[in-house]
Amino acid sequence: MDEIIKELDINKIYKVVFYARVSTEEEKQINALEKQVEELTSFIHLQPNWLLVDGYIDEGKTGTTSKGRHEYNRLYNDMLTDNFDIIVIKDISRMNRNTGNYYQFINRVATEGKKLYMFLDRKFYTSDDSLINGIKAMMAEEYSRDLSKKINSASQRSIENGVAYGNSRIYGYIKTKQSFAVDEEEAKIVRQVFEWYVSGYGFRTIQKKLTEMGVFSSTGTQFSLSTLKRMIKNEKYKGLLVSGKTHYNFETKKTESVPKSKRKYIQNGIPAIVSAEIWEKANDIIKQKAITFNTSTGEKRGSNSTPFAPEQSALSGKIFCGKCGKPFWHSPYTTKVNKLRRDIWLCSTYKSWGVKYCKNYNIEFDKILNEIRQILFIENKNCTSIKITLDILRQSLDSGKENRINTLTKQLEKHRKRLNNLTDLLLDEVISKTEYISKKEEFATKINSLQSELEKESIQQTQFIGKEKRLQEIKTFLETSVSDSSDITDDDIRKFIKRITVFDEKILVETESGNSYNIDPDNVKLKFMPRNKEYLQKIRANN
Repeated sequence: MDEIIKELDINKIYKVVFYARVSTEEEKQINALEKQVEELTSFIHLQPNWLLVDGYIDEGKTGTTSKGRHEYNRLYNDMLTDNFDIIVIKDISRMNRNTGNYYQFINRVATEGKKLYMFLDRKFYTSDDSLINGIKAMMAEEYSRDLSKKINSASQRSIENGVAYGNSRIYGYIKTKQSFAVDEEEAKIVRQVFEWYVSGYGFRTIQKKLTEMGVFSSTGTQFSLSTLKRMIKNEKYKGLLVSGKTHYNFETKKTESVPKSKRKYIQNGIPAIVSAEIWEKANDIIKQKAITFNTSTGEKRGSNSTPFAPEQSALSGKIFCGKCGKPFWHSPYTTKVNKLRRDIWLCSTYKSWGVKYCKNYNIEFDKILNEIRQILFIENKNCTSIKITLDILRQSLDSGKENRINTLTKQLEKHRKRLNNLTDLLLDEVISKTEYISKKEEFATKINSLQSELEKESIQQTQFIGKEKRLQEIKTFLETSVSDSSDITDDDIRKFIKRITVFDEKILVETESGNSYNIDPDNVKLKFMPRNKEYLQKIRANN
């Protein structure tokens, strides 16, 4: 502590943050992350003129790349701000096991005037440490590279010896040390699903029938449509074990798909639950549906259509940054060790380019959604003045578009007939060739003009119909009794929230009915500042 005091101004209060990380391999260490956080926070609190202002924690993330390390990247960007003065880390390997990333980080520490304290070394980083720490980073990177090669090599040998890798929880199976055993109770359900599907039942019907039977997935929830589809497509159910589908490339830091020709296929490598015949028949049906098109729209329909696509958030495309004008992105992720869900909205400019280009606060998904539901609940309960506004808006719409389109259509047909008759008049010598050319150009110009006007009016008519429909939807919503804000559906939000703009001091919400509302940012801002073990436990309990 005395050495720290010597290097700092004892009359100044220093704003301090910490960075903590455990990798995928370290997830097995019980409470490894909690101990790391507790060590760092306790140390910071012991310093007389240090104030803990934030914590950056990556769980189950490798240090060999910065990709996917949300908190590391947030720290790297926040170094461009005045949010803190000192960063505390356990050691260099916690920060980076990649030489390039290490030097990038150290360079930003120096250029932005931040201080980096290394807990295990009990000292601040100085320029004299650059060489030795660079060597440490290279050694850590080489260790990770060598470990990756050994793991891949060992996995390949195990595959060749018939060891079954894969998801430890596949419905219908129990994972053993080197293979899978059939869970007979669940296997009965798998066989039933296959039988229903080849008999012509769709996934929605199968989902309903399973729910009515009281049969649920391994998580205790209703089987999703995508889960049922994956069940039908899983080759393990017919006893085929396919190993080596993916391979981790240490150099690119990506898990890459292995070509089918290089995968290991083992017939009867796992106990079959359904026959190969019924599996092939079910998958033929899926393939057939995938190439069936809707003849009226040209769109695909069947098993590859929208029921299996992830549902879009009710606020997608509606939240915008009040600083740079760009949209906010929904960016959910789940921490691997403690399974804490981080479900947030953040400025797309900030996420893409960093704090130098735009810095706006992050918004918690559930909190903003609850505030929006409350706003629509208020509109539903105070609907009289809004209905008057809607009536005025509806009356202002041009209801004469349809008559105008009919008139233009008749005029267009009339001039087309005149143009067609010109040839007969020329052949009958009623008009001269000069008159023919002049009249033809005149009619052609008029026809082009009428076509352009007709297209414009048709577009406006379509817009009018759309506006009229939305106004009617709003009136229907206002006339429907809503007992609580929880009764406001995602569909209501999609229809009646026009725009949400995030400013420093307020969040402005505009509704389709023409009203505006303000949300206090403190009610929805993402707040995460772990100070001790009890604080982390509280967050887990809330999640």
